[in-house]
Amino acid sequence: MQTDKRFKWTNEELDLLKSNYGLILAKDIALLLNKNIGSIIYKANAIGLKSNRSLLHKKYTINDDYFKIPNLQNSYWAGFLAADGCIDDGVRPRIRLKLSNKDKTHLETFQSHCNYDGPLYHFTQSNKEYCSFETRNKEWVKDLKDNFKITSRKTFTLSPPNLSQENSLAFICGYIDGDGCISIDRKTQRSNSKLRLSLIGTKEILVWIKLIFDKICDKFNNANVAERNNMSFYVIAGYKAKFILNHLNKMEIPYLYRKWNKLKCSTIT
Repeated sequence: MQTDKRFKWTNEELDLLKSNYGLILAKDIALLLNKNIGSIIYKANAIGLKSNRSLLHKKYTINDDYFKIPNLQNSYWAGFLAADGCIDDGVRPRIRLKLSNKDKTHLETFQSHCNYDGPLYHFTQSNKEYCSFETRNKEWVKDLKDNFKITSRKTFTLSPPNLSQENSLAFICGYIDGDGCISIDRKTQRSNSKLRLSLIGTKEILVWIKLIFDKICDKFNNANVAERNNMSFYVIAGYKAKFILNHLNKMEIPYLYRKWNKLKCSTIT
């Protein structure tokens, strides 16, 4: 009777198991050793090795430290999640970002940036096609809260993150792309009122954005954060909207160009 070599362990294989178990995915160790996952876990338990259980059975890889240190790129995505993401910081933490299927490439960019090799999920809701990015990642949930003030109750509690000026601008761009509106009013007779930027959110986050915008462009500071039906709004238009959006549209971040291309349609100079 021939013995299956996959279940034999050499000293070199044991050394590799001991040095990697708990640090990389069990499936990757199995590939390295040409063994099945069950054999990896059985041998590890037999010789007393311990590991993070979620890592053992995790199907897809992702950069767990992606939001650990704020930079332009992750500040943009944090702003996007603050506006349009779903954060569950309960017993089984989850981050979900759902977009219209026409913005699928934007989610694919996010996948690439955070080194996620899992799939996007596609579904139909109210006769509309959507795609979503989902991950259960407690490190992300912690870092989004600590660095960007984003929690599961962000709709009611989102407050300004403590970021550098450049990272703050990237965060705001993500916030605009997530839930802001850049529009052109073609009915108005005044060309300098055609371009408009509208934002909704908590009063605290919108006041913070207004203060930053007023520093970028100190003209026409009469636009204030308004409240209606327990929601806060901030709208700028005309010259100020054009000036600020042009200022924001110069960073090395993954803009949702479907929105920002409207700048090219504006006649304001």
